[in-house]
Amino acid sequence: MLLGSDSLLNEIAALVGASSLGLGNASVALITAPFVMTPGQFNFNGLTEANFDGYARQAAAFAGTPFIDENGIYTIQGGAKVFQPSDTITSNTVYGYVLTGSSSSTVMGGEVFNAPIPLTGPTTALTIIPRFGVPVTGALGFAVVAD
Repeated sequence: MLLGSDSLLNEIAALVGASSLGLGNASVALITAPFVMTPGQFNFNGLTEANFDGYARQAAAFAGTPFIDENGIYTIQGGAKVFQPSDTITSNTVYGYVLTGSSSSTVMGGEVFNAPIPLTGPTTALTIIPRFGVPVTGALGFAVVAD
């Protein structure tokens, strides 16, 4: 079993965050109906995206130096994304968000909130800081030794 060193974990997080095929082109999309994130869910079909006035997906913009977060996870994060309705005509209740890849229908990952968050007008806002992490402990693969 191979255990990742700090330099390997740093490399993995940096490469995934910068990759044009991975999180480098990811966008944050708000989801406004109950949903469940399951391993292997990679399609946007069946998810209901926000539609309040002023809404648009925002680039996740993963950048910077990876760091070990408060849970011991090697992490790279994007900048803060603020979602705020421009008026009170159309309001949404947000159940979570997903990161979409360079294809807007590809789900790279997501989070379901513990409780839905209402966005009812310009006085309400939701800030999301997207993060990608690689556990510091545990196996990253296995060595194969040939006789």
